[in-house]
Amino acid sequence: MAVTRKFVPSVVLEMFELWEADAGSEEGPGLPRRPPFPLYVPGIDDHNLSEYYCLVRQQIEFFEATDQDVVKIGGRHKPIVLGQVGIRCRHCSSVHPGERKSAQIYYPSDLEESLPDLCRKMVNNHLLGN
Repeated sequence: MAVTRKFVPSVVLEMFELWEADAGSEEGPGLPRRPPFPLYVPGIDDHNLSEYYCLVRQQIEFFEATDQDVVKIGGRHKPIVLGQVGIRCRHCSSVHPGERKSAQIYYPSDLEESLPDLCRKMVNNHLLGN
């Protein structure tokens, strides 16, 4: 899967697994257990991706769903659960869930398979403002 490799090189998956395994120190009701994790990997992405892909990846981060995120969202087949990993526009991370616009945030069901498509949707429908 060449497209997947552009968006999710093995080093990102390895770093994500370490991040996911880390319990962190910010545990508590509604607080993420771990800080957001950027999709962009400095030094590695700069040497392996175009400037465009580097710029896109700098705008996207992994995060954990908080109690504010765990709400019924129209169009979702599966409910969001506390601690579920999602991706979001880093510039919109402080927007309240009830005020979010389309494509600011996604909860991929399979990180490696769906991440490239969700990143493209975020770019086309949110970052570029189409």
